Amino acid sequence: MASSYHHNIPKIIDKIIKPYSKKDTSIEVKIQNFLKQLKIEYYTHQYIKIEHGYQCDILIPVQYGIQKKIIIECDGDYWHGNRELYSEKLLTPRARVQRVIDNFRTEELINKGFRVIRLWEHEIREIKLEDFKYVLKNKNMFPL
Repeated sequence: MASSYHHNIPKIIDKIIKPYSKKDTSIEVKIQNFLKQLKIEYYTHQYIKIEHGYQCDILIPVQYGIQKKIIIECDGDYWHGNRELYSEKLLTPRARVQRVIDNFRTEELINKGFRVIRLWEHEIREIKLEDFKYVLKNKNMFPL
């Protein structure tokens, strides 16, 4: 992508993304409940200071059994433009921009030392606790 596009990302975030209030979605609550069952300390909607700073869905700090901070993003299939479910033609302008922003943020988080796990809405709706334990131990992220 052209570097001029990179400079416009903060403006795009301000205009398109920030106006949406941040509250727990049903898919975030499901993942939070799994973390409670597993007795894993976590925080929700914490501001993460990276170049394209934002409020993450779930932050898991370093603790017993977890050697690296983890960010879990619970991405809605529609709003985050899941390529498995939505072709480019069906994406809204907001979803197109959100995909780009998600990719930037994921890369920045990894560069800052976070482990990033991105879960799609349809995966979260179907996932069971045992499967989630596997994801926590073995998955780094889902590509966008």
